Amino acid sequence: MQVLPSTHNSPESAYVINDYPFGRKLRCFKRVWVERTNKGSKKGCFRVMEQTTKREVNYIKDQYETAPVDKPELWNKPKAGRYGLLKILYIDPETGYVERSGLMEFPWNEHILKFNAMFGEYLDEFQKSILQPYLLRAEYALEKENTEKAAS
Repeated sequence: MQVLPSTHNSPESAYVINDYPFGRKLRCFKRVWVERTNKGSKKGCFRVMEQTTKREVNYIKDQYETAPVDKPELWNKPKAGRYGLLKILYIDPETGYVERSGLMEFPWNEHILKFNAMFGEYLDEFQKSILQPYLLRAEYALEKENTEKAAS
């Protein structure tokens, strides 16, 4: 599994998919990134953002060797995902598609442990610092549950 680095955090540094379907016949450029909010009630939360090129660009897509990242007027409005505690992007080895995974704001212990088992080794230091307190809570709850089962 290839996990995309956390440096894809703005439209300018987004991961670009060069051949993405647009409608029935057209192909377009698509960029994907993980955004972190710095204000409001969701301060510190992450969400996945997606954006495709406009229809006019898609008709002449063959004229572009690479995506026109530096021209915001050629892109549609970004589509925002739901906020969560932590979000990552990865390339599915079976399909080759860019997929997303993450934890919602109040994750269950089972989800925390599963996420850590799948992606823990790929997280950078900042992402690990966010996950660490939740991981400790989940491990404590699992240990407590196991001792209660053994005692009964």
